[in-house]
Order: sequence, then C-alpha cells, then structure tokens
Amino acid sequence: MTKLWLTYAWKDNEDEQVDFVAQELRTAGLDVSVDRVALVAGRRLWPEIREHIEKPENSEAWALYVTENSLRSETCQDELAIALDRALRSREDAYPLIGIFPGPIDRKLVPPAIRIRLYVNLTDKDWIERVRSGAAGEAPSIKTVPISPFVLNTGKFNDEWYVEIRPRAGRWLPTYVVVAPEDIANFKSHVVGPADNVTDTGTVFSSRLHIKGRHCGWRIDSALTPQESLYQFWRKLPSEVNFGPDLKALFSMSPSEN
Repeated sequence: MTKLWLTYAWKDNEDEQVDFVAQELRTAGLDVSVDRVALVAGRRLWPEIREHIEKPENSEAWALYVTENSLRSETCQDELAIALDRALRSREDAYPLIGIFPGPIDRKLVPPAIRIRLYVNLTDKDWIERVRSGAAGEAPSIKTVPISPFVLNTGKFNDEWYVEIRPRAGRWLPTYVVVAPEDIANFKSHVVGPADNVTDTGTVFSSRLHIKGRHCGWRIDSALTPQESLYQFWRKLPSEVNFGPDLKALFSMSPSEN
C-alpha cells in the first residue's frame, strides 16, 4: 500500500474537506497520512513532519492540497521544500509530488515545483484514481467512453432555441436532418456558420425532405465540417433529431432544453 503524506493549510479543513479527500484516497488503497492524525502528541511537530516526508519508510509520495491558504502558508511551503529536496535527490520520479486542486486558482501563485508535475482537480470525476496512480507511479486505470463522431449542442439565442450540428472529422455533403412531423411547426430557420459561434445570419443551401411515414426534414447541401456547423432555430426544440450524411444510417439525439 503506497504511503502518501498530504500537506494542507489547517484553515482549509475547517469543514473537514481535507479529511474527506484523505478518506476517499484511503478507500482507493492509499495509506494517507496527515499531520493531525499521524503526529505523536507531546512531541515537537516540525522534526516529525520532516521525518514523515524525508524517510522512505514513512512516505512514498507527497501531495499538497492547493489553495491560496496553503500557498501563502509558510509551514506548507517549508513542507514543499523538503518534499522537493527529496524528489530531486531521488531523481525526481522516485518520489512523486502531486498537487490536488479543489478549484480554480491564480496560476501565478502556484510554485513551479507543483506546476510542472502532476496536478489533479477535484472536479475531475476520476480524481481519486489519478492521485492513487500518480502516488504509486502507475498509469491511471480510467475507463474511456466512446466519443461520438458528431457534435450536437443546444441553447438559447435571441429568445429562440437552437440546435448546432457538425462532424468531428471529415466533411458532410449532403447532410440530412429529419424530425417528427409534429415538430415541424416549431421550426423557424437555419444557416451554416462557424463552429461554436452561434449565428442566425449566413447562407445555407437546403431543400425540404419528405419521408413516407412519420418523419420529414431537410437535405442540407452546404458542407458541414469540424469548423462549419449547421444552426437550426426553433420556437420549441424537437423531441428528437435524426441527422448525418447517410440517410439510411442517421444519428439520433434528443435535444435537451438546458
């Protein structure tokens, strides 16, 4: 079990946030030590802290809970200096230094020793595994989710709903967009414009598409690329949008009104 020493500013643990981080890391298999738990009552603190960081039998990795409080704390900076000294003497990678960030922070405040090494943000859903693997010197075991070959975004623009569609790679020409007949009455207009830059001005070459049965829509004869999106504007978002370059194999998404 990898032993990790966690440095933090006491003020950051007033609501037990640091204790929670330590708890979660222990659950993942790390032997996490913090000063409040690991140090022996009645003994001088600083020699004990130095021993925990410097001696391999006491810690195999070091982490800093990075906040403005810890970066302005002389004690935390002293612990960082000890950890960095050990890392340099052990050829850096043998003693991992990890920054754990609970949120955004002014980059200028972060010391280079943390900035150029592994840092983990608590907003990352895989933060526990990233810290665990970093401390153990392993590649993180993170399951990857397949990425769709398209981008579909929705939102509000000038009091209207919009749907943005584009491929992540390649060139779609033509592009088919198909919705249920009952949704057509809510459609207002569409244009092709720069990706991720919603606009209702521009041009698009399109024709109405009627499919026998339950769907109808458009054939878009303006090219869509990773840099050029189709923007459709709606009074109310359709319940489902089917789209893609192949009418026989359309992608299907249900837009959400976020």
